[in-house]
Amino acid sequence: MKKISVVMMCLLALAARAQVTVIDPLNGNSLTRYTDTLVLDNSSGGGAGISFSDSSSALVASYVGTGITPEQALFLAPTNSFSATFTVGDVLTVNTTVPGETNQEDFGLAISATNLPPAAASGNSFSSRALFDWASISIRPSQNSIRINTSTNGVLTTAANVVNISNATNITQLFIQWNTTNAFSLGFVSNGVSFIAARVAFTAGSKIGNAIGFYGDIRSAGVSLGSFTNLTLAPLVNPNIIISQQPSNQTAALGKPAGLSVTAAGPGTLGYQWYFLTATSTNGIAGATNAAYNIASEGSLGVTNYYVIITNGISTPVTVWWRPSPSARHPIWNGPEPGRAGTRPV
Repeated sequence: MKKISVVMMCLLALAARAQVTVIDPLNGNSLTRYTDTLVLDNSSGGGAGISFSDSSSALVASYVGTGITPEQALFLAPTNSFSATFTVGDVLTVNTTVPGETNQEDFGLAISATNLPPAAASGNSFSSRALFDWASISIRPSQNSIRINTSTNGVLTTAANVVNISNATNITQLFIQWNTTNAFSLGFVSNGVSFIAARVAFTAGSKIGNAIGFYGDIRSAGVSLGSFTNLTLAPLVNPNIIISQQPSNQTAALGKPAGLSVTAAGPGTLGYQWYFLTATSTNGIAGATNAAYNIASEGSLGVTNYYVIITNGISTPVTVWWRPSPSARHPIWNGPEPGRAGTRPV
């Protein structure tokens, strides 16, 4: 019989919460735990900024300045001020209602290292936003796009990850997954399907996650960017790739075709790449990027071992090895996995 070995499958020990918890319904209750800080002010006269309110049974953001000048605000609360605390193994979500809009303005979900970030000076476009760690995912209805802003270790990146979608009004949820100590995935739900827009890693020692809340990029009065309801914490689906069926046992005759396949599941989009390994080289197989790989003609004198690496961009890649059995009618190597102790034929 052929041997199949899973030689690497790293599992993350996540202290995920046991249930879904609405930590703020955003439906008219007091917003006193949040602090509204203008972190971008392009108004030379000092803009009045952006106002957040939930007096209409949902959180809304509006421009309360004068003129048309780009302004951005973060509306943040300490993580420990809620009934449940956002931590590793959680996903933070908010339900969204998005109208059509022609102005280039954004409304979104944010995390930060502090609920009291440095405020922008009048006419200051950049410096205050780079003085603390934070990230946001926001909807820009006018361009049917999702936009990601981050500041990590003093490096500010704005709108580097722009995801264009067919219709922003189909977005029903924004989310931020806390994958590992300093790593997050930011995404959205459109037409019932979840998408990861970006993955962000902060430096060791960052206090990112100490505050959660909302982001607004609004610069003109009378704009409606929609509303948010039900800020929620839920257990993060296991971010690891799980192998449920490894390549099946079979006998491959020299010069005859053979088929290999693996069944895997996990969050995100799974990617596959099959390889073959000889005594002297490792080779990626062109076009072998699916869960199944058909070998057109198996065998040549010598040894060939096959393996597939499965990735999803979230968890540690999984490597699954397939080795022919002694019953296969061509020379084989049936020793330890490559890289481990053992003698390889030459």
